[in-house]
Amino acid sequence: MQTTIVSINNLQDAKNWIAKTGADPYAFGIMAQKSIFKTVYVQGIDNRAANILKQEMLSVGAEASINANVSRFKNGTSNVLLMGTIKHFEIIYLKLAKDPFGLKELAENIRSAISNAQLNSFELSLPNSKLELSKTLVMGVLNVTPDSFSGQSFMPKVDDAVAFGIKLAKDGADIIDIGGESSRPGAKPISLKEELNRVITVIEKLVKKVKIPISIDTYKPEVASAALSAGVSIINDITALRYQKGAMAKVASAKGAPVVLMHMRGTPATMQKQTNYSDVIIDICAFLKERIVFCQENGISKNKIILDPGFGFGKTIAQNIEILSNFNIFNSFGLPVLAGTSNKSFIGAVTCVKEPQKRVVGSIASFVIAVMNGAKIIRAHNVLEAKEAIKLADAIKHAGDKES
Repeated sequence: MQTTIVSINNLQDAKNWIAKTGADPYAFGIMAQKSIFKTVYVQGIDNRAANILKQEMLSVGAEASINANVSRFKNGTSNVLLMGTIKHFEIIYLKLAKDPFGLKELAENIRSAISNAQLNSFELSLPNSKLELSKTLVMGVLNVTPDSFSGQSFMPKVDDAVAFGIKLAKDGADIIDIGGESSRPGAKPISLKEELNRVITVIEKLVKKVKIPISIDTYKPEVASAALSAGVSIINDITALRYQKGAMAKVASAKGAPVVLMHMRGTPATMQKQTNYSDVIIDICAFLKERIVFCQENGISKNKIILDPGFGFGKTIAQNIEILSNFNIFNSFGLPVLAGTSNKSFIGAVTCVKEPQKRVVGSIASFVIAVMNGAKIIRAHNVLEAKEAIKLADAIKHAGDKES
């Protein structure tokens, strides 16, 4: 006799383990829903709704943590932590559909979040093609700046930049991210003319040499527009389309380009002075939700949105670590999530490696953690090493995907 604790992360994992017992295949789906435990955090619901929700969860054998003021019959709102299996939640959806105080809408929100968190594959719509994200993709970094924190800069040497872009593709990059303005902490902005001069010629030459999509790392709508005309396919905007009152959204919508929405407070010059969050994870989620709504209201569909929690942008060392350890939370939006941890200072702080370009091992470790927690794009300076590690992480993560 041998007793083992197993890890079940999704329905297919559950079915595979159930199959090992020799159970009737008819029962696989029924039992699988009972073997996956989900914990759902809900903010700001009416105390009356929270009271009903608590009772409904208990009635099916699940649990809910609510504010103490609810049991004291005080008015106001409560944050709620719901704890149960997928089967519990399936029953709860039906119960809440008949309940007042917004619980019917809440049931749909919970259903959507749980469903989104189970997604393993996405299709990103590019201007002239599609990009499959069934496995994790690597976005190789190409800095056309004189002051990149990573030490990889190719300015004003256009041919060297193009050659490096070709190398990134040969090393296994699935996307090449070109940036002409440094966004390192404390970096000062450059003029529109200077940024255009740095990136456009490189893009025009590189698109003729590689067959993979190129993204433009910029917050300036004019640069994005010119880059898209030169052959770029994706806009990577550290301001999440907030610069110039959201003018970037018009560019993306008109060109049919997907966007990376990154969380950042302030600007690169000021962001490290704005790290006082009430709850860094919850605050980032609220920000990303608002920007998703903004995109949809401005002609950018969900199949053109990538999320980025913004490692290193207005976060302390501890906050970056917290984001990485809770990375799976961002899967609740049902959109591909990008992890940009490469060579970041929090990795240097933990590993005691001062030089950013020497933080390869720590960066690789962060990539693997992110992939195992749902990242679909890893932005990396060392593509060859990143690709090798991510292939292994993907293989492990998707080991149970084969139908039994």
